[in-house]
Amino acid sequence: MHGQSQRLRAIGAPLQLIVRKDMKLDWPRAETKTDWIFIGFDEDLNKAMVSAVRETVDFLSSQKMVSLDRYEAYSITSMVAD
Repeated sequence: MHGQSQRLRAIGAPLQLIVRKDMKLDWPRAETKTDWIFIGFDEDLNKAMVSAVRETVDFLSSQKMVSLDRYEAYSITSMVAD
């Protein structure tokens, strides 16, 4: 892809993948018009969930709109994450 976007179809919904070289991420994330989606991959679903929760907590504790420490970010994640 290297800076180019590609359209894919997954479960009947179009996706546009964009490589953002201006963002330094440890793990991929997805964004819709209304939501951020944090992803965890592993053969063990418990490890995948832990990865997704860590990414969510990292994002919430580093965003600038509302100041949150890691404990507050984890509390919010535990209440609202699917």
